[in-house]
Amino acid sequence: MRPASMREIITHTGGFGYGLGTSDDVEKAYNASGYLAAPSADDAIARIAELPLASQPGLHWRYSASVDIQGYIIERLSGRKLGDFHAGADLRAAPHE
Repeated sequence: MRPASMREIITHTGGFGYGLGTSDDVEKAYNASGYLAAPSADDAIARIAELPLASQPGLHWRYSASVDIQGYIIERLSGRKLGDFHAGADLRAAPHE
């Protein structure tokens, strides 16, 4: 399988599982990995990288670890913790002209 694109990660079509349930083998693997309780974002992402995808990226919508991956990407690109990034970001809607 090819890697997921940013668009697929943002739209939950990256093929990832989440692990909040145990409805199928992929969900069981994500749940058993403990990535949601990982001590750091680096550790969580390392665990996710070892897990199987539920489907080829781009094929199916599936609520997933994509939200965690997005947060990690923001931290890496901004050089700041996600909470600090949000605290300093102007998240107001742009005025309409």
